Amino acid sequence: MQSGQMRWLMSYNHCLTLGGNETGLYLSVLSLFRFQHPPLLIPWPEISVSRRRMFFLNYVRLSLGHEAGIPLLLRPTIAERLRRAAGSHWPVEEVG
Repeated sequence: MQSGQMRWLMSYNHCLTLGGNETGLYLSVLSLFRFQHPPLLIPWPEISVSRRRMFFLNYVRLSLGHEAGIPLLLRPTIAERLRRAAGSHWPVEEVG
């Protein structure tokens, strides 16, 4: 049960299941909240990564989909676990 934030209005506190492998990022919401939120597998080539700082907090921003660019903000420790799971398929981090 992890936490993340999408855009500025949608916080998922302790209800996300995140996973990764060489194929992509797995994202699922706790079944109690899953209505209209099906589990997703987003291929790594469709994701860009950057590190950010906001209000004295560091986080990692995953932009999901090249056209949509939906932001998913994660704690650096969670992003590091995903990076290790993805191995060489992890997107090159953008500066910004």
